[in-house]
Amino acid sequence: MKRLLLLAGAFGFVALAAVLAAWIISRAAKATPTTLTQTANVTNAGSLPPATSPARPALQTRSTLPPATSVPDPSFDVFHTRMLKKLSGDAEKRAGEALFDIKYSDPRKFAQLDWISGVPYKDVSRILKADSLPVLYDMLKDPKYAQHWPKIARIIGFVAYDAKDQKAVPELLAYFQRPEDFNSTGPNLAWQRLYGKLSALNVIGLVGGRQADETLRSALTAEGVRTLAKDWFESPLPSAVPKEEILAITSGLAAGGLVHSQDPQAIALVEALYTREAERCKASGSDSKLRNQLADAMIYRDIIADIGFDRYLHTLGTSFEQNEAEKHVNKYMFQSLSSPRTLR
Repeated sequence: MKRLLLLAGAFGFVALAAVLAAWIISRAAKATPTTLTQTANVTNAGSLPPATSPARPALQTRSTLPPATSVPDPSFDVFHTRMLKKLSGDAEKRAGEALFDIKYSDPRKFAQLDWISGVPYKDVSRILKADSLPVLYDMLKDPKYAQHWPKIARIIGFVAYDAKDQKAVPELLAYFQRPEDFNSTGPNLAWQRLYGKLSALNVIGLVGGRQADETLRSALTAEGVRTLAKDWFESPLPSAVPKEEILAITSGLAAGGLVHSQDPQAIALVEALYTREAERCKASGSDSKLRNQLADAMIYRDIIADIGFDRYLHTLGTSFEQNEAEKHVNKYMFQSLSSPRTLR
């Protein structure tokens, strides 16, 4: 008899556990979507027709519900909704990136995209690899892509940096040096094409190597710029920009290229050049285009010191690039030159 009672008690306990497990599973089944589509519906339930997905009642307290109504656990519900939104957002982001990557994996298509903040390194690095370089080199010579040359040069610099391929340097240098009829287009596009040519020096430093270093060092002086650009500098240039300014802009971009090389001696050279020009401006009481351009290179240096080179690269072509620059710009304003300590 005692054995029968024990067996009956054990059976009752198992039955109770089974009922409890079934209740837990039914709760999870009601709350958990089974597909990404259902996940999206939960996060945007208010926009669905009542016939396909009835709106979920707002959470209420126990005191306001009639006795026969099943009361959801508010903490469980809020936690679950947050998790669904997070999973849905992450999935949508990954899916969107995958579609974008597939669509623009052809460098011909990628280079013709337009970006508000410039070519983003993070997208170039994710989508284009070393095997795209020969195509990009051809595009940089093809007049059909002339309006995209500035972007193509920057893309080449990013891809070559990732691939550690210094063969990109002579390609970019040839683009910088070759003659070009800037005034065959409107004034705005003419300046854009000229600035794109000058900016090639900035990414040449990113690629690095002996030829890059020698080229950038020579471009720190006006005479050096004239020599490098001899095939086009004396030809008609966009009339909106004086040649003296073009010399200063080119030297500033070359200084930025030396900072990008991450060579300590090259960076020290840029620091010394900026300090000398800043002292000259302070003594004369007037600012210069060269000092302003060199200040940009110094801001690059400061951002990299703050957040590291890899994170700096991932800000390029995004709104974060401007945000990081704004943290350092004040100390390089002309009004801030009262103390030499502000220059370093």
